Amino acid sequence: MKADIVCLGLPQWEGNYQKSTIELMKELSASHRILYVEYTRTLKDTKIPKGAVLTKKYSRNGDVINVLTPPSTFPMNWIDSPKVYDKVLGLNSKILQNSILKAMQKLDINNPIILNAFQPAFGLKLLGKLHEKAAYYYCYDEMTEANWCKKHNANYEKEFLSKVKGAIVTSEGLKNTKSKYQINTKMIQNGVEMELFDTKRTKPVKNNVVGYLGTIDNRMDVPALKDSIEKFPHLDFIFVGRITDDTVFKALENYKNVRFVGAKKPEELGFYLENMQVGIIPFVKNKFTKNIFPMKINQYLAFGIPVVSTDFANLDDFGDLIYQGSSNQFVEQLGRAVLEENDYKFNERISFSMSNSWKNKALELSKILQS
Repeated sequence: MKADIVCLGLPQWEGNYQKSTIELMKELSASHRILYVEYTRTLKDTKIPKGAVLTKKYSRNGDVINVLTPPSTFPMNWIDSPKVYDKVLGLNSKILQNSILKAMQKLDINNPIILNAFQPAFGLKLLGKLHEKAAYYYCYDEMTEANWCKKHNANYEKEFLSKVKGAIVTSEGLKNTKSKYQINTKMIQNGVEMELFDTKRTKPVKNNVVGYLGTIDNRMDVPALKDSIEKFPHLDFIFVGRITDDTVFKALENYKNVRFVGAKKPEELGFYLENMQVGIIPFVKNKFTKNIFPMKINQYLAFGIPVVSTDFANLDDFGDLIYQGSSNQFVEQLGRAVLEENDYKFNERISFSMSNSWKNKALELSKILQS
């Protein structure tokens, strides 16, 4: 076995959507002992104080991942004053530190590598306090543009980046911004879980179904979607994912050729992908989305599905396997994708996605952490 890894993650281990941090931890568990510290609950979440819980989870291959649910902490995202926020952060960090150290002691974990996943404020406070041999930062969104956390965390992130051994980011845009503060910044783009999306599809589907996988939120380009839905009434638009912005839902719900099916567990997504003719990524172009590398793109490609995307980010790596253009060109690109007759591209998409498996991404990450 290689070095033990303590991953301080943002998402909960369980959930109805795939999370890159957790997919990487599942794969790394084959060669590393993992302690995953999930979402730090506050008293707002738990209502009453609750203690830490340490449980065992398993990868598909039966490898163990130790998951720590931290004890209740004090709510702090509502605080405006930087000084007050920092004080409460210090108290919460102490609570978190004690629970992690107890879990490490129980698991006999010593001198681990710390992988901090989008938790720079906690990361900065915990540096050097978990007996770690090294600490790395894993960043998959632009902190300075994330409304829910940019008020305070963006400043902590800059200092944290300068003090860790290295950073791992998921897009070229993030590499450009984070390397200003951490010269040892590497890029590992999001992957796809090939075992989960193992498909027996041998040729393209022609069923007039246009599908979207992922969170339905303010990243979505509603005008481009409305134009497409109205332009192609013979196409069925299926949205698979949790709704966090009612604006999108209300704008589209009354169209007869639109259906929202809600969030689905990762193992259920294959059914929807099997029944898509085209997959779409209709994001607006702004400072936040330009740094996104959407996980869904490899999920679509794993089924040979043509992908239609706005030009919200640099996706040049995919070449002509996808259809990409401005918001105004989205309808035109969708029309081209629906009419596509190219079995070679179908097979090339599947081959391309196989090279982007989470297993391969985890091997890249392991090499960086062990360097």
